[in-house]
Amino acid sequence: MYRRALLTVFLTTLTVVVALAPSVPSQQLYEVVEISDLSGSKAQLINELGDIVGTDGELFVYDPRTSTKLRIGTPSWSNSFRAGAINDRGQIVGEAGQEFALWNRDGSWTQLGRVYTQLPPAGQAAGINNLGRVVGLMVGPTSGEAFSWTAQGGIVSLTPGIDGRLGGITDGGQGFGRRNNAWQYFDGAWYALTFEPLAIGAKGLVAGRSLANDALILYRHGVNTRSLRTPNAPNTGYFPYGVNETGTIVGMWNYRLNSSFRQGAFLCNPSRGYLDGAALDTLVTPGWHVEGLFDINEKGQIVGVGYSNANTLRRAIRLDPIGHVQAEASLYGHGCYRSFASFAETFTSFDLQNKTLRMTPAAGGYDISAGSNTWHTPTSNNLALTIRSITGPLSLPFTFRFPGGSTSVVRLCSQGYLWLDGTTATIDRNPDAAKLVAGAARLCPFWFDFYWGYPQDGTFHFDVDAPNGAAYFTWNNVLAENTRVDVQCALFATGVVEFRYKRAFTSMASWHRVVVGFRPGGGELLPPPVDISRDLPFQTRPTQLGLTCTPTVPPIVGAQYEVSVGGLPRVPSAGLMWLGANAFRSGIDLAAIGAAGCGLFASPDAFVTWQSNQRPALWSIALPASQSLVGARVYQQAAAFAPAANVAGLITSNAIELRLGN
Repeated sequence: MYRRALLTVFLTTLTVVVALAPSVPSQQLYEVVEISDLSGSKAQLINELGDIVGTDGELFVYDPRTSTKLRIGTPSWSNSFRAGAINDRGQIVGEAGQEFALWNRDGSWTQLGRVYTQLPPAGQAAGINNLGRVVGLMVGPTSGEAFSWTAQGGIVSLTPGIDGRLGGITDGGQGFGRRNNAWQYFDGAWYALTFEPLAIGAKGLVAGRSLANDALILYRHGVNTRSLRTPNAPNTGYFPYGVNETGTIVGMWNYRLNSSFRQGAFLCNPSRGYLDGAALDTLVTPGWHVEGLFDINEKGQIVGVGYSNANTLRRAIRLDPIGHVQAEASLYGHGCYRSFASFAETFTSFDLQNKTLRMTPAAGGYDISAGSNTWHTPTSNNLALTIRSITGPLSLPFTFRFPGGSTSVVRLCSQGYLWLDGTTATIDRNPDAAKLVAGAARLCPFWFDFYWGYPQDGTFHFDVDAPNGAAYFTWNNVLAENTRVDVQCALFATGVVEFRYKRAFTSMASWHRVVVGFRPGGGELLPPPVDISRDLPFQTRPTQLGLTCTPTVPPIVGAQYEVSVGGLPRVPSAGLMWLGANAFRSGIDLAAIGAAGCGLFASPDAFVTWQSNQRPALWSIALPASQSLVGARVYQQAAAFAPAANVAGLITSNAIELRLGN
């Protein structure tokens, strides 16, 4: 790698960025950082490393070091997972269907088991410490019981035969909860309190609410109790969700009277007292409004929901204390030339009823468009599938060629998909886009857990029209979500595929989802999300990611910062790396210089050349240990020389937005 005079130029660029940054209003205590720009998204939990558990239709873990979201998915035994707590190892505990579950950062799942094998472990897995100890509430023979789980000792009841629960646990073994009328758990014993504890800090500071509902309480075992007054408004409850060791409490107030319900966020600490509404908004970035606060860590970072004057969609946010800046490197734009062989949409509200999706072979992929609303009325006998079952091999009247291969036999699954290899017989009741693209070749016109809570119903058909080179697979009159579903997949000898939706539900239970998509087999990558009805027409092509530029470490002042340049067309390789003070979010197409389809996403204010004999290439720089650079935003992009790619002989990467942190 050649750095030349990059360091000097880089420092100059950063100095300009910092100098031009707007001043912070004197009353502002927090900077708002968007975690998701999707409407309805929510940031729920945060650990000491800044990892955030949130939801935007699907549960995710947000990694602040790379500003990326990792989809959590669901375990093999369930199609749902509710997160209850996260520790600093990135482990997340919660409930998956009828079982307590632990998600590990490597994507593996652990089922926590049961104390009473004859009873379901219904309840709540509410806390996990950095030693991996899980606590919560489980169903007992006569009442709810507090439980504890460790990898070594398994799951045990802490209140056998006695009403109890634990809502959290520190590394020191201190928790909060209930055992009859004893409210706190400390060092293996229970202690009576005169308030209801609802949150606990890393070192054992407990937050709760008074039984009279007129105060929030801070309590440390054996030390003191402190009362912080609330507005004590009529018909309103105040619920602490998180507290840190400085005594800052975050939570929600709920107003309920008959059918009327309202709620909002509050923040409370000994120095400022109780704040909500407009008073709370004065503490954050001007123009922002805080609607929900759900957790806080010891750095003072808070997660929740908010919206801005510029964008009124409610979405997931993080509040960073002024002076503490999380080092982040977030990706935007895309490299050239990028394409994906698979596609998938995950529906929580289905919008393709009375439509047809037509997939026409083209250039090693599919051109996907709206088709005519035709329907082949089944005439074949019912395949008589039982609940969650699959047929044997079904022989086609022709060889069906698809991107990635060909087949003359397929298998139909009752769960709304076709296996294209004729040998795979997996019955998967948990629709998931990531699982779709990771498996064998599959067509998913309507992947859904049809029999969740429903009896066997509907018929399944395989009809052949050999003279016209067509085969029809029909899920006919199947009961789901209290309505009927009629879905058909048509295969043609030409390689054309049609997904036909004669009848389908529009809404579904919160734990259900439908996946529509295609996977050609092989080692495919998860494609970007698609909204089929909005994005038609679109296409799939053989997967290639184009040039990528990805941070390997966060940009912390005084530390080494490194990026990886992937998707190189050849080795050895060479190219350009540049930094700028401005981002071009939509990209500037470089057709004018002979690189059509490649984009400029960061202003090239300072650049150097690089070369590498390895794939991927690594490029690094030592960031100065200057606190004046904290909070500076700089934009970075790479290019590689590729003579065969286009007239310019150049391909560009995605861009990175750097936020230098401490």
